[in-house]
This record gives sequence, C-alpha cells and structure tokens, in this order.
Amino acid sequence: MAKFNFVWEEIPTKESRTKDPEPAAILSGAAIKLNSAATIQFGTPERIVLALDEKNKVIAIKEYQGEENLKAYDFQGKLKARGVTLRCKNFMTNVQTKMNIDLTQGKAVCPAHYDSKMGMLIIQVSTTHIEEVEEAKN
Repeated sequence: MAKFNFVWEEIPTKESRTKDPEPAAILSGAAIKLNSAATIQFGTPERIVLALDEKNKVIAIKEYQGEENLKAYDFQGKLKARGVTLRCKNFMTNVQTKMNIDLTQGKAVCPAHYDSKMGMLIIQVSTTHIEEVEEAKN
C-alpha cells in the first residue's frame, strides 16, 4: 500500500481573509482607500484631515484637532474590517493637478506608513505605482 502525505485544505478564517501584508493606500480620482494594515497602524480617530506635500510626493493623514480652516473627513464611521474608504474628490483632483497624474480611469496602490513622531499616516505617491496600473489597463 502506498504512503500518502496529504495536506488538507483549510477553511480560511476571517482574520486570514482580511489581513493585509503591508500598509497601503489605493488612490483613485475620487477617494483614498486604506487597507486594514494601514488602519491598524493609524488607529481609529473620529475625524481626519488630509494634506499634500507636492515636493516630497506624499499625502499625509492626521487626526482632526478642531482646526477651523481645515476640511475634516469622517474616519471612524467609515471604518470596515478591510479598511476605510475616504471620499475626497476635491482633494484628489487637487493631487492629480499638482502632481500631474491621472487617476480618473484607474487606481494606484501606494505604500503607507505611520510616523509616530508626527502622528501622521504617510502615503508615498510615486509615478511608478501609477504607471504600473496604467500598463495593466492596456
């Protein structure tokens, strides 16, 4: 009789289905979606504000501190098991204009990390991430 070495397929757990390997943000023409790894690093503030550093090609997300002149976005209420989607069309239009990129027909997956000294989630926006998506479209 032959000896067998079976490896049985397991039913994936909720944790294994929703766990993202690396913190990342998906940028589109109208929104920023943070995966669960990014939201775990960032935490769950009630509201957030967005900023663009055009020179360093990064987007920053930080907790809203009541600044009257800044537009605040709901964060905690949008949080799901797989992350959070921030609807911010005007902000993303500004990002596309200032960085000379086009996300209207596609998306870009960009690395993100939490900077504890600044208390901000930093999203690295680079043309290589966007070009990869555009090439995949064709």
